[in-house]
Amino acid sequence: MSSTLDSRTYSEPRGAAVGSEQHSGKRRYNRDLLIALLAYGILLAASGYIVDANREAGWRYAVALLPMVPAAFVAVAWVRYYRTVDELQQRIAAETNAPLLGQTLEVLVEGRERGAWKGRTRTDKLGFFGDEEHDYTGRLLPLRITRTGPWSLQGTPA
Repeated sequence: MSSTLDSRTYSEPRGAAVGSEQHSGKRRYNRDLLIALLAYGILLAASGYIVDANREAGWRYAVALLPMVPAAFVAVAWVRYYRTVDELQQRIAAETNAPLLGQTLEVLVEGRERGAWKGRTRTDKLGFFGDEEHDYTGRLLPLRITRTGPWSLQGTPA
């Protein structure tokens, strides 16, 4: 099975590999989250029991805070999973844009951003190019792609 994107054909096995990477990242996240939540539950029950049994002890406040340690590991697990998914998405986007290198695409120029002209292709991909001599705002312009990245394309007016 294949799908068409920007007049090029890509095969489905690439998607299968991406799915397995995402699945392994999700599995690790679930494992880390389960361990942290179990530790949190155990420490919460134990610290509650210890604090109730020692109402006059000064160290009971430190014991009451013990369940916060595994709660921090929940946050670490979430950040690790988020980064994994973000890296995967970045790689997929870069692979999708890579075949556009050397092609000429029509870009609707929106204006200037950080010293470069910015526009969008018909498939809503961001394209940037530099030219100080002309005002291209609102114009459709053929852009020869000289560099691709995960989130944008760079080129020169054709």
